Amino acid sequence: MVLPPDQATLTPGASTTGPVDEVSAKILKLAAKPDEDRPSGFLKSIDLTKLRIDPDSADMPGTEVVVTTVHLGKPKGDWFSRVLADWVFSAYLFKDESDHGHEYLVMPHLANIIGDRIRPVTIVFACNLTGEFYFWPLPRPDAGGRPNAWHESARAAANEAKTSWVRMSSDMAAGRYRVLRATGNHPAPKWPKTKEEIDKLFMIAVAANLIDSEDHPIVVRLLGA
Repeated sequence: MVLPPDQATLTPGASTTGPVDEVSAKILKLAAKPDEDRPSGFLKSIDLTKLRIDPDSADMPGTEVVVTTVHLGKPKGDWFSRVLADWVFSAYLFKDESDHGHEYLVMPHLANIIGDRIRPVTIVFACNLTGEFYFWPLPRPDAGGRPNAWHESARAAANEAKTSWVRMSSDMAAGRYRVLRATGNHPAPKWPKTKEEIDKLFMIAVAANLIDSEDHPIVVRLLGA
């Protein structure tokens, strides 16, 4: 009697006590001698160099990355950064201490309204080791000549970052930042090719961090209205 396919025993190397149909016999033969009867030479014909993709361009074909957010603020604690030497922007900055120090740029016509809660900064264009671009506001030297070690060491870090990958580390005992240079052999950033591309990134950063009218919630709060 021929066993139905769902009852046939197909264990490799097993013996059969009764007749099997032709299909089952072929399956048993393949299971018992896989190296002799299964195709094994087809892998030799594959050119693996044609299979590999560029790890730096692993986006899906036919798509492009749309940047929707850009960081505005000092580098995060674990970031090693580089700074592009020939892009700078001057503006007023307000740090909202009630919101974890979130930083906003302020339109100049609101300077007199907000008063001494804002400060002038020089903004530089930076990149971290993962390739993320961001804009780093640096406090300007005090107009009255009063020293501020935190501000001075931040400017020193940004200046060093023009030629090296650096990270800032807070030194509370000294009241300043320590500047740490990366020792690894990291490649230089792939900066945008044109100033216009950087300006577009800056507009994205500013759009979410801008105080532009007297009706802005922060201005209303500061005036006690």
